[in-house]
Amino acid sequence: MESKGKKTTKRNFLKGSARWLMIGACGYFCLGIGQDLQTMISLKSSISKNEKALEEVQEQKEEMLTTRNNLTNPDYIEYLARGKYLVTKENEQIFKFPPINKKSSESQASD
Repeated sequence: MESKGKKTTKRNFLKGSARWLMIGACGYFCLGIGQDLQTMISLKSSISKNEKALEEVQEQKEEMLTTRNNLTNPDYIEYLARGKYLVTKENEQIFKFPPINKKSSESQASD
């Protein structure tokens, strides 16, 4: 009878150990899944930020290509030189007037 008691005790011990081992393995895998989810979420946010930055860079590229193409156009170069740098033709006079501000004209009208 003692051998049967020892065998059942051994079996119960092995069953209990196997259960704890399985519970530990499940816990370990759950932690791994949690870390993978956290990594996935951070990667998705990083991807969305990079996609926005890519769109901005593509817009800048388009603007720069347009500017480059305009700089080969002599009419645009003349427009730019006359408007920004006040370049004049021979015997041409340029009159530059101060800008009209709505606030200053309103304050003068109320006085």
